[in-house]
Amino acid sequence: MNASSQTPAKTQNSHEEVRPDELLMRRILPRKKDYHPSRTPSIQETAFWPRPNDVEGLSLSRRRTAENSHFLDENQFKAACSHPDANLRLRCGVCAVLVAAAQAIGLQVRPDPIIPDDPGHVYLPDINYLDFDRSPESRQKILIWVGQLIEIASQNILILPGTSLQQTE
Repeated sequence: MNASSQTPAKTQNSHEEVRPDELLMRRILPRKKDYHPSRTPSIQETAFWPRPNDVEGLSLSRRRTAENSHFLDENQFKAACSHPDANLRLRCGVCAVLVAAAQAIGLQVRPDPIIPDDPGHVYLPDINYLDFDRSPESRQKILIWVGQLIEIASQNILILPGTSLQQTE
């Protein structure tokens, strides 16, 4: 782990630093190409593939903490899923990656708040759709990072895919 992975990341996009001890959340759709509980790792690489709208980088969201109470918690993050298929949207899961773990494998974390919907939104610029689609070499580099991320995220599933949100009174 290099020294930069232990320092908070800050960019002109936000005045709030991303700390190494923060968790970054990603939604997992309840389909076998994204999540397969009988496999190791259970999260499949397609869950972390960049999509065509991930031009700046792979989207994730910082998890709410006492210090960042304006960020979404995992239930709010799940509820904000915008997938067009209502069945998948309602049954998606949520996994997490520690910022320090992402930085340790060489990934940058850039804050990119989306106000008011997702003030904790971040992206990983090293994993972007343009590079993923550019050449076999750049795709392979991204797939190595994706493989490392799914190993980490499979150990940090906050909400299992296939489960609905619990109604609270």
